[in-house]
Amino acid sequence: MSLRTGDTCNVSGNLTLYQDGRLGLDHIKKEADIQEGDKIVTSNISDIFLPGILIGYAVDVSIDPDHLTQSGYLIPA
Repeated sequence: MSLRTGDTCNVSGNLTLYQDGRLGLDHIKKEADIQEGDKIVTSNISDIFLPGILIGYAVDVSIDPDHLTQSGYLIPA
């Protein structure tokens, strides 16, 4: 989730993103206010990870072509 706003998102990765030093950010609500440079931390939704652990920083967040959600990238901490 965004530490600044509390808006939630999913963090995912693949080998292509790994080679670029990035992870994917997706499933961000259209009305969410996640901006460039926002700290992305673990949320209290997961039973696996403690909340508040810094994952990285949001970059290139934009509205998806379907105009229903947003997505972008994460630079790992």
